[in-house]
Amino acid sequence: MVWCCVLTCSSSYMIAQTNSKTIAPQTIYNEGIELYDKQDYTAAEQSFSAAAENLPKRQEKSWAHYNRGNTFLQQQNYAQAIEAYKQALRLQPNNSDAQYNLAYAQKKLKQNQNQQNQNQQNQNQQNQNQQNQNQQNQNQQNQNQQNQNQQNQNQQNQNQQNQNQNQQNQQNQNQQNQQNQNQNQQNQNQNQNQQNQNQNQQNGSTQRVQNQAAAQRLSKQNAARILERMKQEEIGVQRKMLRQKAEKTPPTNGKDW
Repeated sequence: MVWCCVLTCSSSYMIAQTNSKTIAPQTIYNEGIELYDKQDYTAAEQSFSAAAENLPKRQEKSWAHYNRGNTFLQQQNYAQAIEAYKQALRLQPNNSDAQYNLAYAQKKLKQNQNQQNQNQQNQNQQNQNQQNQNQQNQNQQNQNQQNQNQQNQNQQNQNQQNQNQNQQNQQNQNQQNQQNQNQNQQNQNQNQNQQNQNQNQQNGSTQRVQNQAAAQRLSKQNAARILERMKQEEIGVQRKMLRQKAEKTPPTNGKDW
């Protein structure tokens, strides 16, 4: 239960200050109450602290520290609130309000610490999860990069194989073309040889026919010459025989008529 205890002003609590007007600690205390109601907790704590130093009675000092604790409590400054409530209880151990607010501040401090611990754990867990996620992302990126590199390498290998295959196919095609050219050339040569052979055979046949014809012409001419020579020889023989006959017949001196 957070509330402020208001002390009434009394002339017996006036504090004398040299060369200045005197301000009673109760007045400072009550100013703290007004500041507290205005939610100016910092200024209120300063007023309660000044009043606690100058109030003459332990009970009044206890309430001043109690209200200091309330200002800290409103600012969620639980550790300083606990210390202020403890000071109030040292001066007034039976102050039930201070006991209640002390327990409340301790509870809030513990909750706050637990919350901070939980927040820290959550932050740590979040950081760990983020690190794990980053590591997973990095691993995935590395895996993707490895896969991409492997894919690129496979593609390069495939391209190289295709290029080698194309070169081999081109070499085979060139070799086949060369073989075809050689075969064609060989066939042409064979055809040419066959044509030459046929031509030679034809020329040979023609030559034989021509030779045979020439031989036949020569034989007729020879036969004519032989016949002519035989005729001439026969004529020569006849003349020779006539000469021989003439030589055997004696000549006559007179006429035989």
